[in-house]
Amino acid sequence: MVFYIKEPQSHRLITIDGMQIAVTWYNLNDMDVSSRIDLTYEQIKDALNSRLNAEGYQIVIEHNDDKVFYSRFVIWSNNEDALRLIWDGKENWFVLEVADELPLSSATAWGDIIIVPFDHTRYDVNYADEITKQILDSLD
Repeated sequence: MVFYIKEPQSHRLITIDGMQIAVTWYNLNDMDVSSRIDLTYEQIKDALNSRLNAEGYQIVIEHNDDKVFYSRFVIWSNNEDALRLIWDGKENWFVLEVADELPLSSATAWGDIIIVPFDHTRYDVNYADEITKQILDSLD
């Protein structure tokens, strides 16, 4: 669970209905751009994962070792369709795509569902939520 607040970053265990949960608070004002992107990417990925798991999709590939632009992607499939979330660090945008056909291969063509630019000068909790909502809404 992640919370965004206006105090220094801290980690705590909290108890909700008898269950202990690890919680991290982040001070967005103190974060560098790459940390903001990381948190936004993880928020989008987690939201998509929840929705897609309910529709029978599972993560089949995750790649995040680009040392130059810190680009990364995750692919979900339900054995009939595949979706890919990309953070394109060179272009500074999030992209959600659908595969033209299965099985997946290096020659698989992908079609854009939505491209959402990331504005490094604008960041707050609502901004990450807005990006996440745009991407989730593109699936409807």
